[in-house]
Amino acid sequence: ARKTFLSNNPTFDKLCFAGYLAKTMPYNSTNPANNQVVSTIPTIDSIALQSKLSIAQTAQKSWSKTTLPERKTLTKVLAQLFRDKRDELASLITLEMGCPITQALAEIDKCASMTDSFADNFELWLAPEIVQTTPKLMAVHFDPVGTLFHIAPWNYPFYLALRPIVPAILAGNSVVLKPASNVGLIGQKIQELFQEAGFSA
Repeated sequence: ARKTFLSNNPTFDKLCFAGYLAKTMPYNSTNPANNQVVSTIPTIDSIALQSKLSIAQTAQKSWSKTTLPERKTLTKVLAQLFRDKRDELASLITLEMGCPITQALAEIDKCASMTDSFADNFELWLAPEIVQTTPKLMAVHFDPVGTLFHIAPWNYPFYLALRPIVPAILAGNSVVLKPASNVGLIGQKIQELFQEAGFSA
């Protein structure tokens, strides 16, 4: 049955109805090469979403107290997982979004090198900055801000998800990821990789 919305604008009503269905219907992961559904990704309601946000906020409080070397160690493990699972992860990109396998492999390589780069340099980037003022010296400190929400695009599903997540986590934050609806399996795989690396996910 159609849900009624309080609007005299038919276009607005259609958008609202589409949004309502998007919240209540599962997402299909479809192979664009043959339009075959490879998996169905369930959605969650607002209560379950709030629970996940609360878990992320609680985890961030303890994560922000970890040392920089501890965060670096886990991030280096994550980078190595991308190398160890290179073929598997690239095949998943090809399956869900139709990217040629050579380009998918290049994306996974870029994920590994980017993650390593952040891990190797973040202590320098987060070091306090001394500011010369009159009559005293002051310092700018980079502290965790809390829990971040990242809505990732689909076209580079691993890389564009990781690009803001890795530095945010290295800085002591937690992140809730909402992957694009057509790459739900990749979203799940990203969570699995972080868990396998030793992060709380």
